[in-house]
Amino acid sequence: MFLNDIGCIKTTKLNIAANSPIVLASERVLANQRVGRTAIEVSNTSDQPIYLGDKAVTVENGLPIKAGDSKILPILSLSTDNIYVTAAADVSVILAEYFD
Repeated sequence: MFLNDIGCIKTTKLNIAANSPIVLASERVLANQRVGRTAIEVSNTSDQPIYLGDKAVTVENGLPIKAGDSKILPILSLSTDNIYVTAAADVSVILAEYFD
């Protein structure tokens, strides 16, 4: 499933307020206390679609993930770029971060 071995998996529940993009990262990754992410998996556990993109992501321009679906995105382990998520309604998602 992955190109490299996975040393650790960290899961986090993220709450998203309607039309308010947030970064897809755990608190430790956001604070630069944890590095080496090789992939993230976003599980949309809500009954509404969510949308991924840059910090200006909206429901009109984001990559949609349907309710009940999940997506795995590879990440360069030294990347400092952020991926954001938003939704049209208040929702929660599960984020799995895969570390080397």
